[in-house]
Amino acid sequence: MLLKHLKLAAVLTAAVAVSGIGIGDSARQADPMQASIRRDVATANLWVDANGGRCTRSGSAVAYRDSTACASIDAAWDACKPGDRITIRAGVYGAQTITGDKTAPGCTVRGESRTTIGDLVTNGAFFTLDNVTIDVGSAKQEGWKDRASNVTLRNVRLHGRFVTVDIYRVSNVRWLGGELGTAGQIGGARVCGEDAQPVQIGETDHITISGVSFHPQDADLTPSSCSYNGQHLEMVRLDGGTTFFTLRNSTFDNGDHSNTASVFITQPGGDADPHDLTFQNNFFGKNDAVDGTFTVHTNVTRCVNFTFAYNTFLTVPGAFECTSAVNVKWIGNLGPLPPGPTCFGIDIDNVWQDTSRDNCGRDKWVYGPRGQTNKLGLGGADGFHLLPGSPAIDAGEAAGYCISLLRAVDHDGAPRQRGIRCDAGAAEYEHGPAVVASVGRTHWSNGRTRLFTLALRIKEAVSANISLDRSGRSLSRATYSRLPVGIRRVTLAVGGGVPPGNAQLQVVFKDVAGNTRVVHRAVQIPR
Repeated sequence: MLLKHLKLAAVLTAAVAVSGIGIGDSARQADPMQASIRRDVATANLWVDANGGRCTRSGSAVAYRDSTACASIDAAWDACKPGDRITIRAGVYGAQTITGDKTAPGCTVRGESRTTIGDLVTNGAFFTLDNVTIDVGSAKQEGWKDRASNVTLRNVRLHGRFVTVDIYRVSNVRWLGGELGTAGQIGGARVCGEDAQPVQIGETDHITISGVSFHPQDADLTPSSCSYNGQHLEMVRLDGGTTFFTLRNSTFDNGDHSNTASVFITQPGGDADPHDLTFQNNFFGKNDAVDGTFTVHTNVTRCVNFTFAYNTFLTVPGAFECTSAVNVKWIGNLGPLPPGPTCFGIDIDNVWQDTSRDNCGRDKWVYGPRGQTNKLGLGGADGFHLLPGSPAIDAGEAAGYCISLLRAVDHDGAPRQRGIRCDAGAAEYEHGPAVVASVGRTHWSNGRTRLFTLALRIKEAVSANISLDRSGRSLSRATYSRLPVGIRRVTLAVGGGVPPGNAQLQVVFKDVAGNTRVVHRAVQIPR
């Protein structure tokens, strides 16, 4: 029977004290997304609470009233009209099943702070869920099962010892922000034939996972009739010819026990190879897999339109066992040992550590122990961020993918590029100069018109707006849309009607990422 009613698992006052619900107070205060959610949940077209009421929709957003609230998310979903907002009152609720499609833009369901539900099944198109924790405890084969297209989960955290995400035969599904598992904890040991993979996606297209933290999971390695060496664990499994899949700005913690790969790409049950897969701006930590982060199974004939851009790997990128690579690109990645086989795809400005180098593309190689990252200048609390002097600094592109397709931001949302090029890896080094351009020597040439010449030291392509001012009035100005690298001399003309004396030079440099540097200098205009 479809679940139409929420099951209150604890009174609301007790819910506040339950550990593992939502995120900590300090984290909530520091999270602007959470802050904005708290500001705007005061009104909604429909409300959901523990006991429910008449489930009455309001044509405009209104404050909570107990008598008109709904007893389940699905009841509110049935009552809403496209464009409506539904708010769930804080509390701990049971499993939810959403049924019935809406037309675009659908309805958005937002949880108040510390809202937790059980197992979620989404069978309704254009459903959006925001700011909720899904906690399935020790249940198996539960978490989030999606069987509808055009579904979005935003800032949704999935907890439970065996929690799973299962997306199958749908299109246009997004998981934007949140986590799988609990930080600082390892999930339960999954058993072959009994438990699902943490994330399994099959026969789908246009799926996006962005800004999600994947905490360590575990595998039961006991031999069984299912597998002679126990559970084959992969954090994310792409199955059955999945196409147009994007994983970006996400983190795979160190210590995960995935022993096949962090991301496993296969196609049993499908009649077409996966294609158009994009992995960008991700942190990939260490796992238990011999092959490393990725494995493409031999049943995939061709790897077509795979892009790996600006990822940081703490273990080897992986093994790609497809028979051929068609438009496979590795751009601006950072890690130990490039992917296998040798020269798998097009290589552009990656940085690898190894005992020897190959001759693929225009990569940078750092000599160091094979399979390690100790020479790459990585550190910080999570081990993924660049330290001063890292060979990855300014080792990526001067523009290109990191500016256009990454929209000039890194994994943490910080601006790229800082310096003369983007940094390799997912995190831009934040302590260097944003714009590498300066003003050198200046001199005057006297004649009918006085000419003021500046030598500009340009170490990355920039635009420049130059002005000579006095008392807020412009005496002369010039604009250059692009100044290439080198010493560039530019000249301002000052008319004879301008009396000699003090003036202020201002030069505004802007690089391709939109970073600016403003230089001021006092100037004496001669007679």
